[in-house]
Amino acid sequence: MKLIHTADWHIGQTFYEYERKGEHAIFLSWLKQQLKEQAADVQHGRLL
Repeated sequence: MKLIHTADWHIGQTFYEYERKGEHAIFLSWLKQQLKEQAADVQHGRLL
């Protein structure tokens, strides 16, 4: 079984009034591609 673990994502949070939706979209796109390329069976991470 192949597992990909990611750390806490903090989706939807701002950083000192800075909107992070663009960062999150880029990361999630990258993660989706990695899951496909690595043929992962499981992805684990926390949405805070």
